[in-house]
Amino acid sequence: MEMNDTSNSPDASKLGQVSDLITATNVHEMGQVADLIAPRPSISRTLMSPDRLLLLRLLHEHVDILSNKEPSLVHIKRRVWQQILNSYHEQPGVEQRTMRQIQKYWENYKTRRKKNIEQGMTLAELLSEDIKEMEEYFVNAEPKVDIPEKYKDFMKATDQVNHIKEEIANQDLDGSVEYEGHINGDEPAASFLDTSDGQTRSSIKAKGPPGLYKLSEIDIIPICHLKRQSGDVNQNLVKKPKIETAEAYYDLKIQHEMERFQIEKQLFAQKLECMKKKHEKEMESFNYEMAWKQEAHEMEMTVLKQKLQKNS
Repeated sequence: MEMNDTSNSPDASKLGQVSDLITATNVHEMGQVADLIAPRPSISRTLMSPDRLLLLRLLHEHVDILSNKEPSLVHIKRRVWQQILNSYHEQPGVEQRTMRQIQKYWENYKTRRKKNIEQGMTLAELLSEDIKEMEEYFVNAEPKVDIPEKYKDFMKATDQVNHIKEEIANQDLDGSVEYEGHINGDEPAASFLDTSDGQTRSSIKAKGPPGLYKLSEIDIIPICHLKRQSGDVNQNLVKKPKIETAEAYYDLKIQHEMERFQIEKQLFAQKLECMKKKHEKEMESFNYEMAWKQEAHEMEMTVLKQKLQKNS
């Protein structure tokens, strides 16, 4: 009865509330600690196929020791895991992993293959089958060619030239113009000559990085239709046709990048100048504030000295 009375008293209810609050606080702190020490997600999803194949090969070499559950092999297993980790990181291009992550991948692999193990297959057989399957996949897979960014502009310019050719080829060109141009002072770049059948022909040899694209000869057609007028042709203003090649496109892009760089350089210089002026103003205000505080402190000290002299 006394216990029931104490439990129903106001003091007991307050103590219960305090204990609940302490418990909730501890649980919250334990949750934060658990989030900090929580293991990273399984690397079975994050490992790339080449890294996974390399890890399977290393595990297959030591599968007999890793699958043995005798307590006397604990120290040997630790050395084997360290050896697997070192061998994995010695390969170029692999991402850095911890021993805990690799062991977690091994445990996940055994869990996924649990049905096959129950059917009588060993881990060595499963590993050998997976390694063989992945090797066949890499051999039969089509290699992906990564084109650098600086070459993509050339490819884009080439596609533009081919597109212009297809558009203008469908149009009927009447008249003819004699024209001969040069690139960098070398041999003629383009020639537009009259022919007996009344057509206009032109040709140009493509210039660019070797092996990038195969363009032995590009047919260039004037962008504007040039018609023969009465009188001397030399008196008429003939515009040079725009020749869009990969080299010209790349040079234009370099020019634009240089202009953008100069603009950014000027803006950065202006920003530095503004920051310098701002710093100078801040230093002036700081020095003024310090001088004012020092003067106020001196005045307070003089007043305090006068009071001390009067009291003495």
